[in-house]
Amino acid sequence: MKYQARTKALVSMVSAAIILACSANAFAAASADAAIALARKNSCFKCHSVKEKKTKQGPSWPKIAEKYRGKADAEQLMMTHLSSGKIVKFVDGVEVCHRIIKTSNEGEVDNLFKWILSLQPEA
Repeated sequence: MKYQARTKALVSMVSAAIILACSANAFAAASADAAIALARKNSCFKCHSVKEKKTKQGPSWPKIAEKYRGKADAEQLMMTHLSSGKIVKFVDGVEVCHRIIKTSNEGEVDNLFKWILSLQPEA
C-alpha cells in the first residue's frame, strides 16, 4: 500500500472513531433524558430525588443505586419492586403500596434502572 493510501485509510478510521465516540455520548444523554421523562410521567419525583440532600418520602436514587450497585440481580430486584406494588415504608412510618411503572416498553424500564444505577452519591 502506498503512503498516501495508508494515510487516507488512517484518517478515515480516526474520523469514524471520533464520530462513533460522539454518537455514543449523545446516546447516553438521550438515555438519561428518556429515563427522566419516564420517571416524570410516573410521578417518581414525588417521592424520590436525584440529589441526596433533598428531603422526600422515599430514598434518593443515588442511595438506591448504592444499595443495589454490584449485585448481580440488581435489575431483577428493581424490576420486581416496581412491577409488584410492594409495600414500602416512608420515613415518617406510613406504609403504602409502591407505584407500578406504567409503560408498554420494557426497554424504557430497563433504561430507567440502568440510569438510576449509574447515579453516584454526592461527595
